[in-house]
Amino acid sequence: MGQFQSIYDLLKTPVNDACTFLIAIAVIGAGAMGMYYKIREMFGNPQEDQMFSQKTTKVFTALIYIFLIPTIIKIIQGYLEISG
Repeated sequence: MGQFQSIYDLLKTPVNDACTFLIAIAVIGAGAMGMYYKIREMFGNPQEDQMFSQKTTKVFTALIYIFLIPTIIKIIQGYLEISG
């Protein structure tokens, strides 16, 4: 990395901790929203049932992205550390 190595080393730990914290909060929030929509879906009428089913699908799709994006970032970060 050259000249930016010292800045990278300084910021690496706080950024990793912040990412871990945000992932944990996102997982808890998405899980709670998914449970809320599923409970509302069980007690709703057919039109609400369809609406909450679509919302639940969107929440779980977002949850997949929450896990996928940090994994891709770590792969790229590992590649840069090896090649740099």
